Amino acid sequence: MRNLLLLICVLVSPDAFGVVCFSCKRTLPPNEEYLPAVSPVTGSARPLCRDCLQIDKKCFICRAPVKVGGLTSPDGRLFCEEDAKGAIFDASDGRKVFDEAAQKLQRLLSQFLTLPGNIEVEFINTEQPPVRSLRPDEVLDKVIKSDFSAAAIRRQGTNRFTVISIMTGIKQSWVRRMSAQHLMFAWMAANISPNRALDPNVETAFANLIACKLLDEWNETEEKSRLLERIARKETIPQLNLMRSVESTYGLGTLLEWLRFGVDAQLTSQDLDRVRVLKPRHAEINLVPAGASEGMRPVLVPDRLILKGILGTPARPLALINNTTFERNERARVNIGTSNVFLRCLEIRKQSVLIQLEGGSEKQELRLVDPKRVP
Repeated sequence: MRNLLLLICVLVSPDAFGVVCFSCKRTLPPNEEYLPAVSPVTGSARPLCRDCLQIDKKCFICRAPVKVGGLTSPDGRLFCEEDAKGAIFDASDGRKVFDEAAQKLQRLLSQFLTLPGNIEVEFINTEQPPVRSLRPDEVLDKVIKSDFSAAAIRRQGTNRFTVISIMTGIKQSWVRRMSAQHLMFAWMAANISPNRALDPNVETAFANLIACKLLDEWNETEEKSRLLERIARKETIPQLNLMRSVESTYGLGTLLEWLRFGVDAQLTSQDLDRVRVLKPRHAEINLVPAGASEGMRPVLVPDRLILKGILGTPARPLALINNTTFERNERARVNIGTSNVFLRCLEIRKQSVLIQLEGGSEKQELRLVDPKRVP
């Protein structure tokens, strides 16, 4: 999966100022040769002496040999001193950073979009699968992977949702950047029709564009520079540059409209004005599953949370929220328009229920509505 230590396979001699071996921390004498190395993850130097090149214990992040110092995580991963500094090893700490990033991103983009609620987030270690297994009623559309994270776009019936998995043991700035990237993949999955044939490089470029904006909000200049350096030679960079041109010329709102309704798979420098050539809005989302009969029609789903009914018995009451039935303290996904959210039904009362959205701390009461007003 990863080969993160880039070795420059030429032995050289230390200059007059000396070189310190990254692994053993020894200052090398002028007559001792060493192997220069650079971590593509951090971009920092990793000079190694001959002896340390033989060490089998490697840093989980940069893959450099670790002889002196370092840290071993609870699941047995080894980290060099530099990569262990500021790393997030606790899943709850990682979730806090993700939630902070989501909140800041929503404030930053509130004029243009709303982040989807149909997202699951998990912080994992090497003892866990990179992405949780599919449930019986789920279909996997695609997976977007990076070195330490992944976003799985899944489908349940006609609704698409995203499972974001981020590895523990990485720095806060990386979690912020990955959070922004995967939140944008989730937004695209929830808001762009499956019939819209966007080039994958466009999707990645947009995720990186928004990640750079979020990093700017936190003054994470080093992480932003590292991101741009890593994608400088990739096929996404031309699209990223064109998106910046679109934003400066037409505005971010125009770019978002093109992503959702445009007719072209990519932006083109020859005719940037084509960003304003859009399909009719009624073709935005196809709610009828592929392979369905011609007579099949999409089920009408409320565009907000509605308590439609309280069923069952006094000993075992059931609550019907939108089109999902809940028992007391049950967690499930609820359809809202063309999107969905996870929530837990905390209490079922005679005329109302108490719920809590996943990832939130506030409790909400939903009261029974007049059946004539329910879609």
